[in-house]
Amino acid sequence: MIFCITGQTATGKTRKAIELADEYNGELINCDARQLYRGIDIVTGKDLDLTTHTYNLWKQVENVSLGYYRLKGETGTKLWLYDAVDLTRPFSAYEYRTFVLTIMKEIIDCGKAPIVVGGTYFYMHNLLYGSVDERIEPDWKLRKKLEKRNVVELQNLLKKLDARLFKNLSKSEQYNRQRLIRRIEKRMQPTKKIFSQSLKDVFPTNKVLVLGMKHATREETMKRVEVRVRKRIRMGAIEEIQKFLSKGYIKNDPGLKTIGCTQIIKYLQGETTREEMEREWITKEVQYAKRQLTFMKRDKHIEWID
Repeated sequence: MIFCITGQTATGKTRKAIELADEYNGELINCDARQLYRGIDIVTGKDLDLTTHTYNLWKQVENVSLGYYRLKGETGTKLWLYDAVDLTRPFSAYEYRTFVLTIMKEIIDCGKAPIVVGGTYFYMHNLLYGSVDERIEPDWKLRKKLEKRNVVELQNLLKKLDARLFKNLSKSEQYNRQRLIRRIEKRMQPTKKIFSQSLKDVFPTNKVLVLGMKHATREETMKRVEVRVRKRIRMGAIEEIQKFLSKGYIKNDPGLKTIGCTQIIKYLQGETTREEMEREWITKEVQYAKRQLTFMKRDKHIEWID
């Protein structure tokens, strides 16, 4: 059995995953893009105190650490793909799928059940179903050049390369810098279309169960997100980001270009007040939860849990 648990932020996905791990002799695999990054623990809501756990490295591949923490002592449930990459390294959905399939095979070969858990449904969807994938490797030099351009410049470049593609993007995608950069990157390289297999095709003898967790109402989303953000600030989220800035990391590093980190950096650099920072962080998390649900509802295979 393979479990995939996705859903909105602050719905208890990790707690549910741990329950399934106890019941089905399973091991957890992180599917939260923010939690892949090393050291950003409080802001991203990693659900364990990593200072009391030992990190166990299994493999090192292309500057990615494939390893795990144990949740309950030396013999407890394994949690894979926390602290996989440095904050300066971009990480794509294609890479995520590649590494997770490797970890899944190891878990299944050991007679255990893989339990993928997290709210980055873009990664989850790519893992579950595959796609007609152009399989174009990241061009880091090109990305570095494109990062210097503003959204309008990126939009105009993509229009020149493929006006029809740009027109068919959703409004949010047309203003998403990372999505624009990736599409430009693809259009500037030779196309190699290959159909990637679904998860069921990769592991045909294993049943795949997809669970989705959502808030019953928008008010519930607001309430839970506000409680969670304020708790993370009390736990030291601001100090956590300050530590990385003092080490020379910058706001444009991939691991810091995320909700929570962005708002804290603006506050630390004097662009907003603490109150404005908290309010914007909460607003962005709520908006993200709404986008998550919109995307996930397209998947008719998800069994929803309120």
